[in-house]
Amino acid sequence: PGNSASMTWSHDGIVGIGTAVPLGNLHVQESDVAVTPDGDADNLVIEANGRAGISILSADNQGGKLIFGSASDATGAAVSWYHDSDEMYVGTTHASAELSLRTGENVEAVRIDDSGYVGIGTDAPDEQLHLLSSASCEPVIKLEGTNTNAGYGGILEIYKNTSAGNIADSDGLGGI
Repeated sequence: PGNSASMTWSHDGIVGIGTAVPLGNLHVQESDVAVTPDGDADNLVIEANGRAGISILSADNQGGKLIFGSASDATGAAVSWYHDSDEMYVGTTHASAELSLRTGENVEAVRIDDSGYVGIGTDAPDEQLHLLSSASCEPVIKLEGTNTNAGYGGILEIYKNTSAGNIADSDGLGGI
């Protein structure tokens, strides 16, 4: 551990393992990283000056879960892994809930709405795949293939019912 304390338990229920000065309700410290945890997520603090992590282990025929809930709903969303079906999922449990992925300064990059529509560049997709770009003269979609073998079909196929129609230029390599 990072200091001489092996376990600290304060009168108000704050517990530190490996630290005399817990930075959260339960603080497990292997070594001091000299950073204060975010106040919105300091109930459990795992700290190490190398790799740090938490393991959720279960039987093969069961699942491991991290559940997110609230006072009015014990299960609002989950991250789960099921070994037997080789499936990991991230999702919500409400009929009208949506999922978004964020990048950079917490800017939304992708949204999956409650009907399964995916939006990239928009938080209100109105088709199964809705791409929106505000950049002028920039491509919205780029499809690129590296196979240069003769007879190689296009990299984009469009299907109506069960009939395929390739979009390809005259050399059949997929460019338009």
